[in-house]
Amino acid sequence: MVADAERLKAAGCQGTDLLAYRHTDDPEKIIEAIVTRVKDFPVVVAGSNSSFERIDVVQRLNPWTFTIGSALFDGKFGKDKSFREQLKAVYSYMHK
Repeated sequence: MVADAERLKAAGCQGTDLLAYRHTDDPEKIIEAIVTRVKDFPVVVAGSNSSFERIDVVQRLNPWTFTIGSALFDGKFGKDKSFREQLKAVYSYMHK
């Protein structure tokens, strides 16, 4: 995957979208390898960022950014909370 990211960078791509948590092995290792070994190449960690624990990991590994999608529709950040309330919960958590 690192080699693919390097190939994309060399081809002129502006960054990559990494669905790390859809991988069955070690998503943390994959994120870390690409972020640290492919310099000056924005990495967006997307796909199954569905818990505060995963947000902690993503923040620690420091990719360019990350996304949260269906986890908000599925109530992963508060079963009884609205979409907006979950967004606020994530925002508050990240800025604590």
